[in-house]
Amino acid sequence: MVTLQTYPNPPMLYDYFGFPPETYTVQYPAAGNPTLAKEIEVLLQENGIASAQDAKRGFDHGHFIPLRMM
Repeated sequence: MVTLQTYPNPPMLYDYFGFPPETYTVQYPAAGNPTLAKEIEVLLQENGIASAQDAKRGFDHGHFIPLRMM
């Protein structure tokens, strides 16, 4: 199932362990877009793709590391 992040200002989720302290202070202050997420959810469902909203999960390192590096 596809999960769409709907948090307006996603927090950071440091879901890794054992790295240097500075790696737990990396910030990626991008705004979320709940309206766009809802539009995407409708399109997915119209095309038979199961989806759900998640208004609690923040950016994990799979999001913020590549985006921050760009």
